[in-house]
Parts: sequence; C-alpha cells; structure tokens
Amino acid sequence: MAIVKRVGRNGKITYQVKVVGTDGAWVTATFEKRADAVQSEAKLKLQVAEGGELTGRLAKLTLNQYFEMWNEETKHSGVSEGWRKDQIRYFERFVSNEIGNRRVQKIRPVDIARVLSAMVNRGLGSQMQVHVFNIIHKMFEDAIELFQLSVRNPAIQSIRPKLLRKEPKYLNLEQIKILLSDLRGDWMEGAVLLQFFAGLRIGEVQALKWKSVDFDRGRLLIQGTYVRKEARFKNSPKGGDQHWVPMLEELADFLRVQKLLSGSTYVVSPPRSEFLSYNAYYRRLKARCKRLGLPSIGTHGLRHSTSELLLENGASVYELNALFDHSDLSVTEGYMHGRGERLEKLTNVIRLYPKIRDEPQVSQMLPIPEYRGNEILSEKAEIFCK
Repeated sequence: MAIVKRVGRNGKITYQVKVVGTDGAWVTATFEKRADAVQSEAKLKLQVAEGGELTGRLAKLTLNQYFEMWNEETKHSGVSEGWRKDQIRYFERFVSNEIGNRRVQKIRPVDIARVLSAMVNRGLGSQMQVHVFNIIHKMFEDAIELFQLSVRNPAIQSIRPKLLRKEPKYLNLEQIKILLSDLRGDWMEGAVLLQFFAGLRIGEVQALKWKSVDFDRGRLLIQGTYVRKEARFKNSPKGGDQHWVPMLEELADFLRVQKLLSGSTYVVSPPRSEFLSYNAYYRRLKARCKRLGLPSIGTHGLRHSTSELLLENGASVYELNALFDHSDLSVTEGYMHGRGERLEKLTNVIRLYPKIRDEPQVSQMLPIPEYRGNEILSEKAEIFCK
C-alpha cells in the first residue's frame, strides 16, 4: 500500500491511495486532502486484514462500461431529459466505436483527438465536434471528482475544436415583403409575422396562447415555450423570466382577424392541428424561400432578419438584447451582421475637420440614424396595409 502525492498541470495537489486488491489488480482512490487519503488507506488495510474482498473492478472499466454507470449515476444532476438523450446518441454514434473498449485509466489525449478526427472525416461540423468534446470532458471530470477513477482528464483544452462562426443567413426588408406577399392566407403567415416583427423564438410561437395577447396595450406576454427535444410545453421561456414584447399595430390587426377565425387556444394552429408543428413549419419555410429565390433560411433566420431590420434603423445592441430576452450581451452580439462593414463605413465618414470642398454632412452619411423604436417598425411594416 502507498499514498502518492500528485501535482496536476494546474498546480493542484492530490493524494492517491494505491492498494493491491485480492484479485491482484490495483485499487486506487484519489483525495484532495492527505488526511482523507490516510483514513482511506487505514480502512483498506483493515478490510484486507479481516479477510474481506478487495478488487480493482472499477479500475478495469472500459469507457463504454463507465458511460453506462456515469449516465445512471448522474440521472438527477439537473440536466434536461432532452440533452441526456442527445448525450447517449452522440456517445454511441461518435465515441463508442472509436475508443469505447479502452479502459478508462488508459485513455490519453491522443485517443480523444482520434475521435474528433474521425468526425472531421465524416464531414461533421465544428459545432457537433464541440458538443462531443464537452461530453467527454464532463465524463472525465466526474471520473476524477465523483468516482475517483482517474487523476487526469485526457480531454485537454489544447485539442478542443475551434468553433467556426459563419455569417448567419437572414432576409432583408425587401425579401421579407416578397415572402409575406406569397404567404397571404397561408397558415404560416402568422408564425412568420410573430417571428419577424416580434422577434419570437419558434418555441415561443408554438406556446403562445390567445390569453397572452393584450390587444388593448399592444403587447404579447411571453410566458412559456415548447421544448422540442422533450416534446413538451414549459411554463417559462428560454431566458427563464416571463416578459412583455411590444406588438406592432399591423401585427395586432392581423391577429384580431385570426382570433375570430381560430378554433384553438394557440395563436398559430395549422389546419387539423392544435398547435404549430416545428418540422412542418421548418420544411415549408425552407421550401418556400427556395421557390421564391430567397436565401434558404430556417426558423432562427427570421430572428436574425429581425435584428437586421432593427440595427439598420438605429437600434442598439442593448435594445436588441432586451427584445430577444438574451441572458448575456455576448449572445446578442452574434446577431450583429457585417460588423466589420458597419465600422468601416463609420471610419470613412467621421473626422475632426470637414474637407473644404462640398460634401454630404456626417449626419447624412452615418448608417445608423437615431433610433425611433416602434415608430420606425410601423413605417417599415406598412407592407401589411398594401
């Protein structure tokens, strides 16, 4: 028996108890405090002295076996059921066949890199690679802290995939006019209007009920969402807090008519359905955009279209953050398209001293006029009156 002092790469000191079990395999346990390690060693010695069985069963676990144990033991850790299902699917699809039969204590960073390389060869994008890396990293963090199966995490940050951010697709105002003109009378029209002019997430559109539409004050109460991965409604939106969203007069007029025609408690309800189906809406939206020669956007592309309209008319990132109910400003910044082009335009027009020759004033050239909120949106939304 022995107690081994270990120093991690981050300088963290741990104490590992190593004992040869009755089956001849090493039994190890790791502790942050030496006193805990000494106490554990004493218990193990007593167990062997009294003729008890001491095996290194956990030390022999393969990654596949450990994943089953980890998945069961962390069932009540607060992770949503939808994400748990995704974890199982990602592990079985990308990790199990590559390194699942290797013992947990034998896995090294090169093995994790092999999993990621195989994903690249299969044409998987950086976002999916990051998801899988994070699952592996969390598994080994728990192997160290909860189960004390290992002292090092092979999913090191230096091999974490770099997330490539692509400029998202969106529709400008003229393209939205084309789409909405084609959708006149279609059940999709209400969903597109709510997403584009109110900036709602698709789950919020699915969960929106007529009782949450305040026609008198011209606003929508966002108090829930539909969780697609779990196929259930949730009594709070993604951001966590219920909140009000302003409703344009034109949108309110459209919804007043729809309410008279609707036989559902939900604002958007296709024929022969109680509420909006994500898959049906997504497929029809993509197909309609393609047929009209527009950028082939999905449901999230409509929120990006909203941000483009607001930014072009002077909204700040803070106002966008409030409308979109983002928990962090950095998330909202992802909705600021062409930031480099906007900044370049500013640098071309702002100077301390005007040139002698006649030229447009700075105020005429700035791409971001003074924000006038819903007044601007109402002007742009006049397409509904035509």
